[in-house]
Amino acid sequence: PEVGGALTLNGKVSTNGQQITAVARGGIDTLEVGSGENTFREKRVDLDFDGGADTTAKSIKINKMRLTSTPLTAELAGSLNHYDTTLDAALTGRYDAGWDQLTTLLNELVPATAALLVIKGRTASTFEIKGPLRTTGVQPEFRGLTTGLDIAWDSAAIYGIPLGGVKFQPRVADGQFRMPPAAIPSTTGGA
Repeated sequence: PEVGGALTLNGKVSTNGQQITAVARGGIDTLEVGSGENTFREKRVDLDFDGGADTTAKSIKINKMRLTSTPLTAELAGSLNHYDTTLDAALTGRYDAGWDQLTTLLNELVPATAALLVIKGRTASTFEIKGPLRTTGVQPEFRGLTTGLDIAWDSAAIYGIPLGGVKFQPRVADGQFRMPPAAIPSTTGGA
């Protein structure tokens, strides 16, 4: 799709011995994705990062990583330790998203979804990512990683089938993706 907007980014990277610090701020003004009446438009998308690395300890520290816009606000903080071996994550974050705008963006990026998927409402959740992303001798390598978040919507139409509100709670633990059962009411009379 056609993509337009004005990207600005200002940052500073500095070193002190084995310590690296990085700060970056920027954004996109007048973001447009697609063309025609269904073009996704966002007046401003803000991007912020504050973090660094310790090359002796082999760790990355994220003080703040944040994306702010009308359809999606997401932030992440924490650390990635032993990046040369196990890459141990200790991250926390949150997101807040508007399905109406995200669906418009998705339909512009993947036009085939326009006839298949319409989601309405908002979804938000905190999340935590903990544990090693790489463990030698086990399959999958991320077996020790745990994470999860909540995903909800007020209403949806998938393949033309109208659905009511739902809340999903996907999780990753012990090397497996798990999706607990969730009842999705049909707005045509059944579940």
